[in-house]
Amino acid sequence: MAVGINHESAPVITREQTSILPNNLDTALDKFKSYCTSGVILSTCNRTEIYVSTSTPKETSQAIYQFFSEFSDTDINVIRNHSINLTDTDAIDHLFQVTSGLKSMVIGETEILGQVRRAMIASSEKQMLSPELSRLFHKAIQTGRLVRHQTGISHKLPSISALSIDMITSVLGDSKKIAILVIGTGEAANLVTEYAIKKGYSGLTIASKYKKRVKELNNNSSRNKVIHTEEIYGKINTFDVIISATETDKFIINNNSLPMITHPLHIIDISMPRSIDPKIHSAQISLFNIDDITSLLQKNIEHQNSAIAEAKMLIQTKVSDFSQWWSSIESISIIKYLREESEKIRRKEVNHALKLLPGLSEKDQNIINTMSQSIINKILHQPTTKIKNKLNSSDIDLLKKIFETD
Repeated sequence: MAVGINHESAPVITREQTSILPNNLDTALDKFKSYCTSGVILSTCNRTEIYVSTSTPKETSQAIYQFFSEFSDTDINVIRNHSINLTDTDAIDHLFQVTSGLKSMVIGETEILGQVRRAMIASSEKQMLSPELSRLFHKAIQTGRLVRHQTGISHKLPSISALSIDMITSVLGDSKKIAILVIGTGEAANLVTEYAIKKGYSGLTIASKYKKRVKELNNNSSRNKVIHTEEIYGKINTFDVIISATETDKFIINNNSLPMITHPLHIIDISMPRSIDPKIHSAQISLFNIDDITSLLQKNIEHQNSAIAEAKMLIQTKVSDFSQWWSSIESISIIKYLREESEKIRRKEVNHALKLLPGLSEKDQNIINTMSQSIINKILHQPTTKIKNKLNSSDIDLLKKIFETD
């Protein structure tokens, strides 16, 4: 099953409350282990979802809600109201669409494949990756790669970082004489910088939280000026645009510390959690967050419609393949249970009968044993065949309840 928060189910404020930064993932997994013995936590800028294999989905859902609530210090009703809660083939299909980029804000983006893989590895390192989840995630990653290889889903793909620069153009026009501050030196921030330079913007300044990184970049004879984030307030009126793309658990620009802004300033915050205080209030400031960029994505989605349809058909086939494998595994466990229980009953009844028939020769005893085995095999033959070949997942679930095999 899959339970969690994403950009389709929750507003940005709920997503940032429940987001788990990479440096907190180990702590989150350790905490989650007290709720479920196995599971994978996938946390990106647009989703924090937990995948588990369970025979008690109702109880497990409640445990996951409780984990989210306690770990993020968020009201459990907020979590419940903004969560996806998917089971069986719906959960499988969701994960396969996630790895294929169909559930991303930027349809077809490739970064999610690495994020899913890292989530799987993190779970494995904590001994929380069950065999079922391991196979599920490996198949999901394979499907994501196959979708990109066989469809045009990732062709000429914009990124959130690139779209933040496109937003500048849509708001301020084509003028390249704009002073831009990019906060962050990670992958997303570097993409912002690269795309800005590609689009012809030259007045770039980079801000880093780490003084060592500032020194390294300045010594690297970069054509971009590099400052520490502590310098931002003193220099903020020298910028026309600020784009923040950094991982942080506190605001880089806080409303309470903001100096008087003397000219129009456009701030675009694509961090998750947000790194710019959303309470910033100034007549001169226009503040945008990651959800505001979605309006620019519609053009991208329109030219991808055929690729999306092709991808969904391919995913449907792979989901069906995995579901069949899963049903076969569960079928085998039910058949094994039926045969083991039948054998226990047969032995008990034969031994009881032999005690009531003293003096039987070894040959006669063997005849009784062979006859009882034959009866059991003939009784189980038809149901075993149907369980192997004819049942769907709902039939399997019913048999598990009847025979209490969970």
